[in-house]
Amino acid sequence: MSDSDKRNDIESTCDNDSKDEKNSYQKGTYIGIGIALGVVFGVLLHNIAVGIAIGVAIGISMDSSAVRKNKN
Repeated sequence: MSDSDKRNDIESTCDNDSKDEKNSYQKGTYIGIGIALGVVFGVLLHNIAVGIAIGVAIGISMDSSAVRKNKN
């Protein structure tokens, strides 16, 4: 194998790794974001419990849509 063939193999491997990192998804990310937004809504509405509940619902819905998107 020549040096240029080795470089091409290494470059293609690096390209595949960067694509995997871009498409990687960690479960629960949107739930945390939803809870944070829910706390903000709760403070604005003067009812933190309702705000957190709304935030969890938003986070779960966003999380499930992201899971479906990554399956395809």
